[in-house]
Amino acid sequence: MVLSRRAAWFLVGLAVWNLYVWVTFVRNVYPDHHLDGFYVVHVVVGAVSVGLAAVAGALGVKALRAYRATRR
Repeated sequence: MVLSRRAAWFLVGLAVWNLYVWVTFVRNVYPDHHLDGFYVVHVVVGAVSVGLAAVAGALGVKALRAYRATRR
């Protein structure tokens, strides 16, 4: 499968944005919640979301490296 450079940058941007959103959420919510249901559920959802974003980001970086290698 070949990804365009535009799609690769989109995946990298998606990963960065997702990480920013969840880190900000945890930083803002953690002082107010101490392992209640709301916090636990959102930490699990955030962990899954960040994990999927890491996969998308890794694919984007791999596609960008492949693109650069073919241009040389």
